[in-house]
This record gives sequence, C-alpha cells and structure tokens, in this order.
Amino acid sequence: MQQYGQPYYYPPRRKSRVGLVFAIIGASFVTLLAAGVVTWRLIDLNIPGGVPAANAPVEGACAFTPALLQRIDATNAARGTDGMGSDGTRFVECTYFTLQGTADNRDRNFYVSARHSPTPAKADEHWAELTRGYASRSKPLPGLGDQAMISVDGGDTTRAQIIVRAGNSTASVGYAGFDKGFFGKSGCDEADAIRAATDLTKELLAKLT
Repeated sequence: MQQYGQPYYYPPRRKSRVGLVFAIIGASFVTLLAAGVVTWRLIDLNIPGGVPAANAPVEGACAFTPALLQRIDATNAARGTDGMGSDGTRFVECTYFTLQGTADNRDRNFYVSARHSPTPAKADEHWAELTRGYASRSKPLPGLGDQAMISVDGGDTTRAQIIVRAGNSTASVGYAGFDKGFFGKSGCDEADAIRAATDLTKELLAKLT
C-alpha cells in the first residue's frame, strides 16, 4: 500500500503594509498642513489693521472733524483735494484709511467725490452721472439733502455708499470696513457703516452748500 507523506503547509503570507505607510504619510501631511494654516492665521492676526501713515495734505471740505474721524476709525488721510475746475465747478476728492497700529484688527476706509456746480443745469449733469446705473441697486434715504440714495453690501467687507444732491452740490460718499479674525475677515456692522457714511455726508454738505 502506497504511503503518502504529510501535506506541506506554507506559512501564512505577511500582510502588505503599503496601506499603513500611506495612511501614516497622509496623516503627517494633514498635520503639517493644519499647523501651517494655524501659523499663517496667527501671523496675519499679529499684523495690525489699517495702513501706514500717508500724511497727505488735506484741503477745505476734506478736513473732516477729528472727533468724527476718530469715531469711525479712519484718521489716516491718503488724499484730500478741494479745488476749482475751469468751468467754475468746485471739486472735492478725499480718501481716508485706518491708521495702522491704532485699531487692533479693525480696518476701515472711506472716500468722497463731490462737486459744487456754478449752475443748476450743471448740477443736473453731475447728478445724472452719479445716478446712472445706481438707482437699481439702491434705496431712497430721506432727510439728507434734497435727494439721496444708499446701497449697502455685506460679505467679508461691509460697504455703505450714499449719493446725494443738495442744491447745486452733488456727492458720492462710500465707507467700508472689516475685522480680522482667526477664520478670516468679516464685515463690520452694517448699522455702523451706514451711520459713518451718513455722518460724513452731513458734514461734507455743510461745507459745500
């Protein structure tokens, strides 16, 4: 009778560790990426809001009262022109920013573009230019000048823009602001932006009319 030997048993194959290696590499990459993001956000938060002092000369109607500029966090004048055109139209152009180092992580700015025309007809022309394409995205703002409109945009930067006419004076005033946080920028309070733009417009009109 034929004898058969015991069957040969192969040792179990070792499981591949390729998946484990890739898992470790992936986890390390995610950790490094997260650490980089955290470091970047901390560095950004340590950079104060605003811009360095521009020290631009300020003329006439662009010289807003210090109390107002302090309250709206925009004391750094980058432009302040008040002059007269060849057709007799007075023109005013102003730009202000937050002064770096005075407002922590807040960043604010405003601009003014205004005209005081020598005749009502010329004022009509300037008003038509201001309102062209603006009425559809704005709403009336009663109690300011003879006619005024405002638009407000949110998002990571809040913007409030007013266009106004008072007699032969026409103006566009825009105020914008955001606050820096760990997770990025967030727009300033809309009510604060509207109040700032309104107060700037009132003070401007008092100097133009």
